[in-house]
Amino acid sequence: MESEPYLFRSNGTVHVTGVEYIGNYADEEPSQAFTLPVGEYAATVHMLDWEKEPGMLLDDGKAATDAQPDFVVLVGPITDQEFRCDEVTFDDI
Repeated sequence: MESEPYLFRSNGTVHVTGVEYIGNYADEEPSQAFTLPVGEYAATVHMLDWEKEPGMLLDDGKAATDAQPDFVVLVGPITDQEFRCDEVTFDDI
């Protein structure tokens, strides 16, 4: 499942972490930083169904240590598109 594009403004660095560490818990888990040139980009969120991948779900229902992430965010150049503003990325879940 893919979101509509969001407008993403980079200040030169992108920090990536799990959604559970955003907000009040941001100091609990160090984020990984990546360089992304200053500018505006189109960002799309992709929800992965990793549970269907063989070996990713253990017998007890927990995720395997090498399970894929729930979401992948792709950042790319802006083309001729409109951007979404809604905070709810996936209406169908």
